[in-house]
Amino acid sequence: MRGGVCPGPTPVESTQAASVEPIADADAGSGSTQNDGAAGTSVSSSSGNATLTLSRNAVGNVDSTAPLQLVFDVRTNPGDVYTITVPESITNGTGVYTIGDSDPISASTGIVTSTTDDANHTKTFTYRFDSVASVAANINFTLHNNYNAQPTPIKGIGTSIKSITWTYAGQQLDPVDFTQVIMPVMNPQAVTRVLPSSSTYKAIYANQDYAYQFSVGEGDGIGGSAEYATGQVNSAVNYGTTIRVPVPRYFTLDESATAARNGFSDETTITQPGGASSDIVITVPKRLRSPVLAERGAVLFRGPIQDHPATRG
Repeated sequence: MRGGVCPGPTPVESTQAASVEPIADADAGSGSTQNDGAAGTSVSSSSGNATLTLSRNAVGNVDSTAPLQLVFDVRTNPGDVYTITVPESITNGTGVYTIGDSDPISASTGIVTSTTDDANHTKTFTYRFDSVASVAANINFTLHNNYNAQPTPIKGIGTSIKSITWTYAGQQLDPVDFTQVIMPVMNPQAVTRVLPSSSTYKAIYANQDYAYQFSVGEGDGIGGSAEYATGQVNSAVNYGTTIRVPVPRYFTLDESATAARNGFSDETTITQPGGASSDIVITVPKRLRSPVLAERGAVLFRGPIQDHPATRG
């Protein structure tokens, strides 16, 4: 009673509901300049004696690895006061970037201070000048990639326009707008037999227990590369996921053994509602609590190929 069931690459259907904002063009304003094109293109706003320039017009899952920096150039007069307010990347965690500090300015020229507004998720830098001078101060950022721990799930998935606002003597100036892209990428791998190994045992036998594994290969879309993808559904971008995996004919999922082998501690389920030969259904609820940084590896399925005339040699 020997059969030769050899499953090939397996298509996967995945559905993920996420809050995605529509793509829109940044409104540069009358005092702003922005070049459309590569993510490395700078964007700036000028008013009187001052110019504010952001080194990139797009961050996140875009085709650029250039650093992000905000440069404040100004010709000062005694009593001048400028404020620069930078929005955080997301409202519930790290996101694409972290706002750093401003370069200090000479004590004989003035002083710079910063405050963080947790309610509005912004950081404001205030520059007060006491003398005539030419000042160039950098506000530095740390860009993150798919490796960094993120909240579960991230608020702000999709494409959004972020606005850096600034004022002079209390008067609002034209903002510096840039695009942020958080776009998850899933690259499912074909189901493979791991116990016993398909490289050692080519054929399979009816009524014998076999274990297969399946890797979702999902990155959180913070960075522009496919690195640090998770074997299972990535909790940072999971707003509720259902994956259907076709199986070899007559395969019957052993749901209890599968659950024990995966060791899930949440409400994740792996079932075969239609019985033998039907799709395996993986259901992963929206993740509300922060996981460890490294997600678990590939999902494991366990069960036999049922004895059937078609499996007999």
